[in-house]
Amino acid sequence: MRYLKKFNEALTHLNFPTDYDHIANICRGYQESNVFKGDWEITEDGLVNVFGDVDIHPFRYPSSSRVMTRVPIRFGHIRGSFGIVSHPYINSLEGLPHTVDGDLILSQLPITTLLGCPKYVGGNLIVRTDRMESLIGTPETVGKNMILSFNTFESSNLEGFPRSVGGYVQIEIATLENLEGCCRNVKGHFKFDGTLKSLEGGPDRVEGDFRVTESKLTSLVGGPTVVGGNYYVYENELKNLVGSPKKIFGTFKCSENPITSLEGGPEEVYKGFVCSETDIESLEFAPKRAEKIVARQCRHLYNPEGIRDFQGDLWFDDTPIDRIYHCFLWESDQSGYRDWE
Repeated sequence: MRYLKKFNEALTHLNFPTDYDHIANICRGYQESNVFKGDWEITEDGLVNVFGDVDIHPFRYPSSSRVMTRVPIRFGHIRGSFGIVSHPYINSLEGLPHTVDGDLILSQLPITTLLGCPKYVGGNLIVRTDRMESLIGTPETVGKNMILSFNTFESSNLEGFPRSVGGYVQIEIATLENLEGCCRNVKGHFKFDGTLKSLEGGPDRVEGDFRVTESKLTSLVGGPTVVGGNYYVYENELKNLVGSPKKIFGTFKCSENPITSLEGGPEEVYKGFVCSETDIESLEFAPKRAEKIVARQCRHLYNPEGIRDFQGDLWFDDTPIDRIYHCFLWESDQSGYRDWE
């Protein structure tokens, strides 16, 4: 631990050090404290490249560095992952690397802006904070998955969102007006947790599942036109399905919405079409092709329109039409309506 005294002295400087020995003292202290998990080098510009992970956690290094409000040196290229977690005083991202080959994790920090983030993250991007002003400063490219979680988000949209995300996108924001600024193509799942009022500006293509549930959506207009997996928009405030993709390669679930008509819904659903606990009166405009249609506990479902044309399984337990068709089929030899019991 012979470098720790010089390490502590180096941290007392307010500006980023430019002297090689000064920077080296900090790097040696970080290496002894297991903050650097690999070798390091100092460039001519005074940037520190690390050939491994960097884990800036307040309990991994001396107590004097636990009160710093930003990293004490300017990083350049990190060959592994870079993380700052549970640090109660770091409120600025100044000095962060411009490139991270692995994951970038910023969690439980008093930061309110992402200015200073790397431009490129080759792995996952995980940002969890209490309050965030906007996404301006977010990395332009994320190679794998992205999770953003803020208790308070002061922007009404996603301006500053990465241009490219290689995996799934999970957004946890209490209230958001719309998805303006989001990338157009999501190569994995897209999930939004919170109160979202509009899909406008969101991704046009989602190669995995699309999920915006338990929210405040009143329309699906502006949502993705292509979804490669399941499409979940249950527990919203939808009145119809206008804006849905024409084809769903998984399950489409719009249950627990005040939907009065299935107009605008998908024409083909490769798995199940689930519209239970809605206010629909008939299955008119339901998809003509699906493994099954599930319309349980739809208290206004009296009209048989749309049932005769459907060739898959029907499930409409606890609906008025359920009682009607049980009586009808008791004396009928038709086999077009089946497997709903």
